[in-house]
Amino acid sequence: MRRPDEKVYGETGPLLIYGRVNSLFTFVSQGAAPLGAVLGGVIGTLIGLRLTLAIAVAGEFTAGLVLLFSALRNFEGIPAEPEPEPEIDSTLSGKA
Repeated sequence: MRRPDEKVYGETGPLLIYGRVNSLFTFVSQGAAPLGAVLGGVIGTLIGLRLTLAIAVAGEFTAGLVLLFSALRNFEGIPAEPEPEPEIDSTLSGKA
């Protein structure tokens, strides 16, 4: 099952680099989860659970506000007609 972000960058970017873009998105999103868990545990230990959760809620609220006032508010969607695929140079693909 594809995530919504995969659909957007998969249809707007060139197919030649789709695998690299997908791996970068996966690496960053999956790598951030354990770091966030460790950071949350350290902050919770230092300042207490209630204040840590309050900071987390404030961060989520701020992220929502950033999205609300960003250019995504005026996003009309992906064009229905995709761009034509570029010609692949045979010297770059390894085929003779």
